[in-house]
Amino acid sequence: MEAALELLHRAFNALGFSVQPKDLNTFYAQRADGSYLVRFTGNPSLTDVEQVRTALPSGWGGILATTANGDDDLRRAARQAGVYLWDHEEVERQIGRALLYETTTGPAAPTVETAPAATPAQETYNSLGAFFGGPGAASLPLTAPAGEWANVTSKPTAASSQPPALTSTVFTPPASAAEPRTLALFSFPLAVQPYDLPTLTHLPPDGLDVSLVFQPLWLLNYRIDHQETYRGEVVDVSGQGSLLLSALDGRTQPNPPVPPQREVVVPGVSYRVKEPTIDRTDALKAALADVTERHTRTVRFKDMKGEAAVVEHRRFAPAPQDVRYSMDLVYQPVWVVHGGGQMVEINATTGEPRRTRPHQEDAEVY
Repeated sequence: MEAALELLHRAFNALGFSVQPKDLNTFYAQRADGSYLVRFTGNPSLTDVEQVRTALPSGWGGILATTANGDDDLRRAARQAGVYLWDHEEVERQIGRALLYETTTGPAAPTVETAPAATPAQETYNSLGAFFGGPGAASLPLTAPAGEWANVTSKPTAASSQPPALTSTVFTPPASAAEPRTLALFSFPLAVQPYDLPTLTHLPPDGLDVSLVFQPLWLLNYRIDHQETYRGEVVDVSGQGSLLLSALDGRTQPNPPVPPQREVVVPGVSYRVKEPTIDRTDALKAALADVTERHTRTVRFKDMKGEAAVVEHRRFAPAPQDVRYSMDLVYQPVWVVHGGGQMVEINATTGEPRRTRPHQEDAEVY
């Protein structure tokens, strides 16, 4: 582990970073055009992802590097936390390329020498994809220490005498791709970027047709305070939570692990925002019925009358006036990827595939 960590230090030094240890397995890597907190471990866990996320100075990128092969749960957690995961293969590639550069040109002079300090959140910074080999026009949401999703846009950097960037992406948008743009849309975060899609879809990166669809949902946040007393027993049906209903077909949807935000940054790809087909009144009626059913309890009461046992089953449910709620129209970003004769839909917040089917030119995405 120590030898591998030393190689990782050398790799960042070779690319002009100033490297400063934070603890036994974590170090800061700083350069004028980007700074990163890197944690290295042989046995990564969800705790490591959380430790990187919570230790990030404002505006910094986070990297969890490992000599193991990360499983799907770890990759999903890293994406949701805005932490970049380097598995065994990726670490080998990054170290190899950086050290090869060092042997041919010599190490680059570090451009930053000071230790990181708690600074105000930066509005923009170079995305991890841009800094480590992805197109500079892409933005990658990274999580600030407070846990909020940072929606930032990276501008392409001009050619300079800086050492070459590490290579970690395989998908390149077409040259005609537009600049990222910020939409004033109440939406769940767009955590999955186009460069993640070949891995998530298992489609060849060449010739992928990528677009983004914002699907409308009705979000109900509720709180119930209700108790009933029956035969001396107190039955509590109180509770709180949230419920998502599709504004297209009325089906209940799983709640993403992060809250929605008032703005969303869209990479330079085509996108469309679908209009709801179910209005607020109908959605609210269905949502409140669902909430009432969720918090209805059936209690069994047993009594003796002489030698006979009498059993009563009684249902206790909150009344409409017991439910306090708010309802908003929110959007779920979904990547639609065509390639290899297939169409794959990917939840752009969680990275989970929604469905795969043969490509059809007139296929409609719901």
